[in-house]
Amino acid sequence: MLADVEQRYGETAASLYSLRAKASQKQQQMDAIRRDIQKLENSIGQEQKSLAAQIKAAYKMGKQEQLKLLLNQQDPALSGRMLRYYQYLTDERLAKINAINRLIADLDTKNQQIQTQSSELEKILEQKQNEQEALSQAKKQRNELVSRLANTSPQEQLAQLKDSEAVLKNLLAGLPDKDLINDNEVASGPEGNESPRFSETNNPFAQLKGKLRWPTKGRITQKFGSPRLQTAWDGILIAAPEGTEVHAVADGEITFAKWFKGFGYLMIIKHDPNHMTLYGYNQSLFKHKNDRVKTGEVIAAVGQSGGRTEPGLYFSIRKNGLPIDPAPWCKK
Repeated sequence: MLADVEQRYGETAASLYSLRAKASQKQQQMDAIRRDIQKLENSIGQEQKSLAAQIKAAYKMGKQEQLKLLLNQQDPALSGRMLRYYQYLTDERLAKINAINRLIADLDTKNQQIQTQSSELEKILEQKQNEQEALSQAKKQRNELVSRLANTSPQEQLAQLKDSEAVLKNLLAGLPDKDLINDNEVASGPEGNESPRFSETNNPFAQLKGKLRWPTKGRITQKFGSPRLQTAWDGILIAAPEGTEVHAVADGEITFAKWFKGFGYLMIIKHDPNHMTLYGYNQSLFKHKNDRVKTGEVIAAVGQSGGRTEPGLYFSIRKNGLPIDPAPWCKK
């Protein structure tokens, strides 16, 4: 029951996150179009001023000057040059008019584009509102369910914790061989070229000790090895507001990404043949199994899945399947 509710909640939160990103992108596109419109309007204004100056100068000279040149038989060469000059001014005016017409056509196109983008943004915002309402309903249902489950005895909580840890241990030990990447495996890159997936000579995880960025911004409320019922924490707990972005601490490949009993939405990233990182209690996951991720890439959002009552991120580093303290690995 809890799994179903939290998965629905997480999927809705992920959808809302995606809609927010789309809305932001649309807004940026609209801002760019507005800047283009402003430039076009400025260009039209400049061309109109230039054309007006030419028309004013032509009006001052008047048609009589051209007529006098045509009737002037004393210096035909001068008359020819002056007529060509007048023709040049006429051509310039026509060029200005054509330039203005092209700018106006471009302006019309940009105005149509911004109308289209505005319409699409309105649809996204409407969908976003619907998702927000669905998220609120799912959250309310989840909180009611968690409140009922919180009344279990310490012995039951300990049993559940040990059961979750045992299942996780089996999961880590039983990942398919194709997911346990070794040095000689290769993968196709974006251009179809083969490149090493993980290699001890390709920025090995072991050399990143003390250099990793923390997976999220927050306060460490449980340190590695601190008491947890009758056991100890095999990772750290970082308290952070729900929805705070979670980042991959290093390059790697996702070998697990879904709801997992006791850990809620859990993501496991393999960094080399010996090291992996775990991210649990997430609100939702933004990446999937077999996805390649880069250092600092957003992979999830902080949550309180797994039946927790407070939002936070469970973060663990495993070496050869065994937990090690993440603190010395991350930047001070």
